[in-house]
Amino acid sequence: MSAKVLPLLRQRREELATLDSQKFSWQKLTEWHSRTRPLIGQYFPSELDHFDEFIKPELSKVDQAVRAANDNIPMNAKEKLLAYVDALIELVNAPNALG
Repeated sequence: MSAKVLPLLRQRREELATLDSQKFSWQKLTEWHSRTRPLIGQYFPSELDHFDEFIKPELSKVDQAVRAANDNIPMNAKEKLLAYVDALIELVNAPNALG
């Protein structure tokens, strides 16, 4: 499995890392999450709930306004997701990795 998933994880990590910090938003983060979720579900099904926690709970209209006004919140979520994907890459690279 590592031969298949590792380049995909690295590609998704690079996509997230290079999202324009000047125009970064929850929308961009959730779009990345939506594109990456099937990959996590296919190769790391037991991690899917944990992966979703970075985006949950669904934002209410009040939360959206507050978060839109605070650019640090989506950037913090981005940094946590980067660390999470890095951990998955390390897991795949580890000896005796997942098969």
